[in-house]
Amino acid sequence: METEEQENGSLVRTGKLNYYHTNKDAKDADGEGVEIPMKETKSVKAGLGKTKGTEHRITLQTPAREWELGSPEKAVADDWVEQLQQWVGLPKVERARGESVSTGARVVKAQWMECQINVYKPDEISDEELARSNTIQKTVSSFSRTFTLTGRKKEEPKAVAAPAEPEEEEDDEDDEEAGFNWVYVALMSDHTLRQYEDESMGTELGQLKLGYLVQTEFLDDLPDATYEHAFVVKPDSPTAGTWVLCPDTRKDSEDWMKVLKA
Repeated sequence: METEEQENGSLVRTGKLNYYHTNKDAKDADGEGVEIPMKETKSVKAGLGKTKGTEHRITLQTPAREWELGSPEKAVADDWVEQLQQWVGLPKVERARGESVSTGARVVKAQWMECQINVYKPDEISDEELARSNTIQKTVSSFSRTFTLTGRKKEEPKAVAAPAEPEEEEDDEDDEEAGFNWVYVALMSDHTLRQYEDESMGTELGQLKLGYLVQTEFLDDLPDATYEHAFVVKPDSPTAGTWVLCPDTRKDSEDWMKVLKA
C-alpha cells in the first residue's frame, strides 16, 4: 500500500505492507491485519523453505524481527522481492521511484550477488617496442684498476662487476586478483553498474561506467564449480577494469547479460 504526505513543501511517498489472516479480512475495511512499515525495513531477500506450497520465501528484516512470506511460485516471489526492495529505507521520494539516494539515477535492475573486481593493468612493453621507442638506455661497463703500495706487491687487477640487472619482482599478493564479495549490485539508468552495502543503497562500494558497447560473456576460467554461471562485464573503454558477477542461478546471469547489452 502506498501513502502520500506533505513534508517541507514536497510530496513524500512511503510504503507499508499489510497481511491478513483471511481473504474476508483483506476485503473488509475494518478487517484486522498486521502492518509492516517498509520505511523500517532494513532488507528484503528471496530464499527457499522446506514447506511445499510456500517454498519460495520472501524475508523482510526489521530492527524488531524478521517477517517471512511464502509462495508456491518462484516468479511470484521474485516479483514481490523486486517491488518491495523499492520501498526499503527512509521515506524518500527518490526511493519510491526506485532511484539512488546518492545520485538520483533510476534503478534498472538490482540483486544480491557475488562480485569480483579486476582492475585494469596496462600490458608490459616488449623489448622490440622498447627498441623502437625514444627511450635512452644507459649502461655502466665493467672496468679495472691497479694500485702500487710501498712494501707490497703490485696487486692484480681486480674487475669491478657491472651492476647486476634488477631481478624481476615476484607478484605480491596485492597484484593478485581480488576475491569475490557478497554485495548488492544495481544497474542504473545513467548506464553505470554500482555495488552497495545493502538494499537501502546508502553506502556505495564501487562503480563501473559501462558506456554503450558493453560486452558480457560467461567466465571461462572458473575458480571452482561454485561459479559455473559467473559472467564477465567488460565496458567499452579499453582502459576500464572488468567485473565478474555471479548471481544465484544461470537464468539470473542470462537475464543480467541481456539487460546489460540492451
